Amino acid sequence: MASATGSLSGSGPQQAYIELTYQSYNLAGNYSTWYYRAIYKGNGWGSWSASSQSWSLSGFAVASGNFTIPSPGTGDIVLASGTFRKYHDSSGYLNAGTLTLWITTNHSTIGSGSASVGSGTPPRIPKAPAAPSPLGLDQILPTSMRYRFSANSNNGSSVVEYQAQLATNSAFSQNVQSWSHPTSGTKVFEGLTPATKYYARSRARNAVGWSSWSSVISADTLAGGRVKSGGWGDATPWEKVGGTWRRVRPFEKQSGTWRAVR
Repeated sequence: MASATGSLSGSGPQQAYIELTYQSYNLAGNYSTWYYRAIYKGNGWGSWSASSQSWSLSGFAVASGNFTIPSPGTGDIVLASGTFRKYHDSSGYLNAGTLTLWITTNHSTIGSGSASVGSGTPPRIPKAPAAPSPLGLDQILPTSMRYRFSANSNNGSSVVEYQAQLATNSAFSQNVQSWSHPTSGTKVFEGLTPATKYYARSRARNAVGWSSWSSVISADTLAGGRVKSGGWGDATPWEKVGGTWRRVRPFEKQSGTWRAVR
């Protein structure tokens, strides 16, 4: 709880008092709730007035009303109390604010004045994480390839799971492989078909929910044959360029068009 007291302008010791307490945030509604209490403090001074006086709140919340100061006027008068909501932005943030109580009277001995209290910066309301960024498909062989991605903002709540998918169509409805891991951003997908285009994407999950899927990247597995050397295995073609061996993908010309060999 935060509170503040301000003296009124009359010759007596009367004061304006305001208190403000942060209570909680609502995840679904994207708002925070505060409790406030506004008080006229007589502080034992006997000034009173049966005519209507006014008070108002401004700044972090807005309200107003009227009150009288009954004889002998020595005690406190609760002008208003209750709760109000403040909505956060789309990223879950809300700036700190100031709540001011104004008291205006027509009594010269009491006078008028104000008191202001700061809200402090409320906690961020967490959101689902941002989608990961794909880094590439590499280490490509006829039946496997490696997918790498990096995390982005967790948007206020720690990521508890990453998921990556590989498929043979960009709609991710054909030959889908899915993989989940709490931290890693690297996955080697195996059991793939040679000379086939594969599409990859990823997403992240925190306590709020899943991110959107990342952008999609694609690559083709190498075309490969089978050789028997103690047992059947994949044969991967290589070529030597500038003294360095590298994997290559065979193509053949069909009806005047070069196509990957499957």
